[in-house]
Amino acid sequence: MYTSFVTKGQKSSKWAHQHLLNFKALSRAVSIRAQLKRYLERYGVSMTSCKDSTKPSEVIRKCILSGYFPNVAKMQPDGTYRLVKGDIELWVHPSSVMFNRKAKWVMFHEGMMVLNLLLMKLSRQAIRLSCVT
Repeated sequence: MYTSFVTKGQKSSKWAHQHLLNFKALSRAVSIRAQLKRYLERYGVSMTSCKDSTKPSEVIRKCILSGYFPNVAKMQPDGTYRLVKGDIELWVHPSSVMFNRKAKWVMFHEGMMVLNLLLMKLSRQAIRLSCVT
């Protein structure tokens, strides 16, 4: 989608609208990519693509997890989660779609401290045991 927006759509709002995509979000992605590219060039890190990988989604999951690893939690026998790093007990917020779902591993990017630390925005899709170990 990103590549099509940049090449075929020539970064136009009309193209995004025709394909039912959010122009502002795509434009922001273009800006962030350019910024990340400048950082890589500044620090001499080569930029490689995962599209040639046999499992590109796994490469992307590993990338996300490497940045969010402090926010990875494992389900405990009592139904709560415990941070992999820090040994802190966590609960899923009742408004989360994950509230009634049981995932062995979760990654979250927002928590709220009330009486307990409640996980607000979390995902089980990004985590597979092979990515964590």
